[in-house]
Amino acid sequence: MAGGHGTTVPVAYPGPVSGNFAPIHILRNLALLVVLSLVAGILVAGIALPAVGGAGLVGKAGADSFESLPSELATPPLPERSRILDRRGNEIATYYREYRVNVPLEKVAPIMRKAIVAIEDYRFYEHGSLDFKGTLRALARNQAGGSTQGGSTLTQQYVKQVQVEQAKSPDEVQKVTNREGAEGYGRKLQELRYAVTMEKKYSKDEILERYLNIIYFGDGAYGVEAAAQHYFSTSASKLTLTQASMLAGLVRSPYAYDPTKHATTAKARRNTVLQRMGETGAISMAEAAKAQKEYLELKVTEFPNSCGQAGKYNGFFCEYVAQEILGNPAFGKTRTDRYNLLVGGGLTIRTSLDPKVQRSAIKAMRNNVSKKSPIAGSLVTVQPGTGKVRAMVVSRDFTTAGKAKKGQLNFNTAVDRAHGGGNGAQFGSNAKAFTLAAALQDGIPLGYEINAPGSIHNLGGFKDCQGRPNFYPSVFNADGEGGGGGVLDLPRGTMKSVNTFFVLLEHRVGLCKTWKMTRSLGMIRSDGTPMKQYPSLTLGSDEVDPLHVSAAYAAFAAKGKYCRPTPFEYVLDTNGKKLPGIGPECKQALSAGAANAVAYAMKNVFSSGGTAAGLGIGRQAYGKTGTTNDGAAGWFTGYTPELATSVSLASPKGAAAQRLRGADLGPRTASGFGKDAAPIWQQTMQRALKGVEPSQVPMPPPNLMRSVHVQVELPDVKGMPVAAATDLLKKKGFEPVVDPTPVDSTEAKGTVARTEPGGGQARPGSKVTLFVSKGPPGATPTARPSTWPTKKPECKPPWCRP
Repeated sequence: MAGGHGTTVPVAYPGPVSGNFAPIHILRNLALLVVLSLVAGILVAGIALPAVGGAGLVGKAGADSFESLPSELATPPLPERSRILDRRGNEIATYYREYRVNVPLEKVAPIMRKAIVAIEDYRFYEHGSLDFKGTLRALARNQAGGSTQGGSTLTQQYVKQVQVEQAKSPDEVQKVTNREGAEGYGRKLQELRYAVTMEKKYSKDEILERYLNIIYFGDGAYGVEAAAQHYFSTSASKLTLTQASMLAGLVRSPYAYDPTKHATTAKARRNTVLQRMGETGAISMAEAAKAQKEYLELKVTEFPNSCGQAGKYNGFFCEYVAQEILGNPAFGKTRTDRYNLLVGGGLTIRTSLDPKVQRSAIKAMRNNVSKKSPIAGSLVTVQPGTGKVRAMVVSRDFTTAGKAKKGQLNFNTAVDRAHGGGNGAQFGSNAKAFTLAAALQDGIPLGYEINAPGSIHNLGGFKDCQGRPNFYPSVFNADGEGGGGGVLDLPRGTMKSVNTFFVLLEHRVGLCKTWKMTRSLGMIRSDGTPMKQYPSLTLGSDEVDPLHVSAAYAAFAAKGKYCRPTPFEYVLDTNGKKLPGIGPECKQALSAGAANAVAYAMKNVFSSGGTAAGLGIGRQAYGKTGTTNDGAAGWFTGYTPELATSVSLASPKGAAAQRLRGADLGPRTASGFGKDAAPIWQQTMQRALKGVEPSQVPMPPPNLMRSVHVQVELPDVKGMPVAAATDLLKKKGFEPVVDPTPVDSTEAKGTVARTEPGGGQARPGSKVTLFVSKGPPGATPTARPSTWPTKKPECKPPWCRP
């Protein structure tokens, strides 16, 4: 029988009508009968019946009016849930506005098709767009005092549901579903007009397929596949008789017959469907009677929405994926378009998250930082050469709650603000890698030496890219890193992380070139603005995040090829086609030679004397600690050719709320240096690379391997007394050594005859050999002045400082 009402809840029949209201009720139904009879006549008039007399004129006028109604109803793709999967295909989360999984009719069990047709429109395959018999029968039953019934066919119900889907507000939904008065009749006519076109455009099976995918089955399940999954944890293709009959019964009033809330009512409705299936011959009456005795036997599967279902660890990565979609023009012109695609586009989002690497990072983080620590650990691992994010972990539990509890975070400290992060943290000495890269790209070789003092004050000569001058007021070497400085080449300066060394190297390369290197390697501040063009750039004064730092360091592992970090392997639309513009975005940020030289300079950080001594991973790796002023935060970023990982330790509330130094991490108290983060990096990389064949970054080119020794003035001490010469050389930073064998010389006996090397230029700290004169050959010994050695000769430049 016809009588479906789609998702509209039927108005309860108030009982027998008495008094003066009965004629009104009768007239209303008669009016609808007249209208529908007229339309029925219209539909067949031009085919089978000639127009006769006045009736013909009325029919023609009605036909003209009916034909003038809009006939084409747009049927855009139905909203479907999108799935976020990890690299191996495991589901991380789903996003949906309506949980729906579209399926073709052949993937719907035949018994389900029979059940829906039997209860909603059993003559569906026999009538056209209007079931005139069904309409008359419904009107007769309504008039007789039975429950209110409609005469809508499945095609008309489908039309109504399409209009409901397209409604943009509750008022529009009410307008579409209104059945009262002239507007209600007008809606019925328009609905029928659309149905006529639908019946011409699609086959009966196509209409049934569309109907089963659009209809609401209650409790958040849209379409028959979602309903099968939700109520019975099965698929539409595997539905049994009792399951199919219960689902078919929900369509009329999914709220009233919801089996999770009203089991008794739902079972009664199911049995009504079974009875009707028996009456229409869809099944035998014996089968119906047997099935009516069975329990509902629900096996409910919930459909969590958004990243809340991703879990306390993967939730941060999930949120990063969602924010990347919302901010990426490849997914739509506007943010609204992208959101609609995410929650209704039926996307299959195969992400780059590697379960093995992620598990390694989670375990390492849990071993080193308690979720209740005031410090939050944040980690990102990126694959060099692709930019694909293989792991993303935060030490606290992910939550979507507006107010996070202790041990939770509702924003992602591993990423920038645009991807759901916060304000970031200063990354200290991690930034020295960009000055190092800029120097090597500029042709400064690894053997280039700098005499780095213990401190520098008021160092001018810096200029930004706009030519504006700047200076460094004061810089000191950290007690835990770098020590007192000295003559260092690039590898030793990097291994010891000497602040004054890198400030002088930045001064030599130029502030603008250093800043441009950060930009080439994708670095931005966590608030989305460019890195600041201050001399403190080389010491990491900018607040950044591990996502961007790991992607930048990955370029050093990939021969200088920088790839923008991405969470995607690929994204499929609802038809299984790959969305364009989702692949890696890469460019050559620096030469392969310079990138390989950066690795060469970083390889000894794990060696004795390095800032992460003893924290290697059992294979060649390259890295840099990151210590900030006053121990506010600690970083370690390192890589192999396979993976680049960046770890930060900082307070999510900012350094003013809690500094790293002295903070309780759980397993230990933080020292405040970058080596606090190094064990997390070490343990992550060791597990993640287990079973992976070791490899190394290639050697730098010869032009970057040469030495350029620093030269300073070597005083000419020839003719000076040995004691005075020795004292002067020591003050100048040299190592004087007196040869025990006197030599012939024109210089006075007992004075310096000569030195090796001679006066001029020499490396700071180098050995200077002094040869003592015994006077000219055959010369009479010169008597010592009575004032020696009680009175030293006046010491004048260049031997002594002025």
